[in-house]
Amino acid sequence: EYLAAGVRLIWYVYPDARQVHVFHASPSDASSPDAETASPVVLSENDQLTGGEVLPGFSLPLVELFNPPAPPK
Repeated sequence: EYLAAGVRLIWYVYPDARQVHVFHASPSDASSPDAETASPVVLSENDQLTGGEVLPGFSLPLVELFNPPAPPK
């Protein structure tokens, strides 16, 4: 639904599984009723999440997302 509406990048974050599923739009996605069924790239906590062409320069080591620092005492 999001890709069919023109969204170019989707991140579904699954904290319990320590995974992020990344969906990228292709030029044909906007007109495809099956756009949302495209296979995601599955990232784990050892991977780097990037923004690709949508958010150039954005990069986050997923270990930082899934293992945030302890709050100060």
